[in-house]
Amino acid sequence: MRIPFDSFTLRAVVAELQPIVGAKVQRIVQLDEHTVVIEMYGLGVDSALLISCHPQFARAHLTTRRFASKGEPPGFWQALRAKLTGCVLAAAEQRGFDRILDLEFEGRGERLRIVAELMGKHSNVMLLDSQQRVFAAMRWISANQSARPIKANSPYVPPPFEPRPSLFFAKPGDNLKEFEGASPFLLKLIEKNGLEVLHHAEEPVLVPESGAYPVPADSLGLVGKKVKTISQGLDQFYFAEVPRFEA
Repeated sequence: MRIPFDSFTLRAVVAELQPIVGAKVQRIVQLDEHTVVIEMYGLGVDSALLISCHPQFARAHLTTRRFASKGEPPGFWQALRAKLTGCVLAAAEQRGFDRILDLEFEGRGERLRIVAELMGKHSNVMLLDSQQRVFAAMRWISANQSARPIKANSPYVPPPFEPRPSLFFAKPGDNLKEFEGASPFLLKLIEKNGLEVLHHAEEPVLVPESGAYPVPADSLGLVGKKVKTISQGLDQFYFAEVPRFEA
């Protein structure tokens, strides 16, 4: 059983990002075609945020690792460095209860936004300008590839999801599949433990071969170890798993 990076996990990560809102972007590194790291400082913190649109391991979390740039700087990295270095992280939010992370940055007379759509093989990371146009993207998508193309200088169009109420508003007896954020894994967890798991997440658990999730291991029917933060668990898991997957 592989524990997914779903809406519930992103919610826990976004909660961890709140103390670094107001920090300044110091350095940006693009690790590969899927992954970028934004290093920030200030407010008594020294943090790095990793964002990946990997088709199998899309995710976002803080990391204590430090990385060196590799090879020729990609265009996306160049755009981020030019636009965001020295800017302040003004907001970090989850869009509804979906797998979309919105990061607002302020500086140089602009308000920019990174949109990380962490949705499996459809994942992408984009930089939007102050008019909400796509200034840069990790993956450009043509009209032949999708009904929602991602093109330079075009207005950002959100994924065409039908609006649904958040799973946090569900009541016993509701059809949970009709709610936003209802991943198959989370639905199984609720079926076993009840809706209270949505409101009583404890320290995240790291389970070897499976990943990290913001509820106790016994709720998952697994034996694991608690970690101090969800980011710590995700960082440990993915940096062991991704190289093995791609070997």
